[in-house]
Amino acid sequence: MDPMIVHSPELTVIIINIVKMLKECESQREIKKVAVTCHQISLILDNAEASVSNSPEGLHQDGSDYIISALVIDKYNIIGGTSELYCSEKKEVIKSHTLSKGEGLFHIDKNSTIWHKVTPITHKDSSIKIGYRNILGFDINYIK
Repeated sequence: MDPMIVHSPELTVIIINIVKMLKECESQREIKKVAVTCHQISLILDNAEASVSNSPEGLHQDGSDYIISALVIDKYNIIGGTSELYCSEKKEVIKSHTLSKGEGLFHIDKNSTIWHKVTPITHKDSSIKIGYRNILGFDINYIK
């Protein structure tokens, strides 16, 4: 990740708010240290691609205590990219939401009954040859 982004005040505020949410969700646990990993993903549609997916593996867990599966930074000329949460039976969607710019989805992950996936994105207007979805993902783990 670009050093300017790593040291940006905006990213610092996001991480501070992530830790606050974690403490609210885990109020019974004394959390002393947290590891937050941030990864940036750009999905780009061009003339050659009919659709692209942020989760080609389908329904999955990431293996972190909590995650923000997608904080949408920007998107253009796309439809899809709907975040879907399932319980352990993996048969029924319990939450489905197409995130707008500035929205993210924070949820428990490892050792939980929650599984997630993201639907592929496609062009909204096929006469415009490009479309994209830029997100930040966050993996949040307790340090014991």
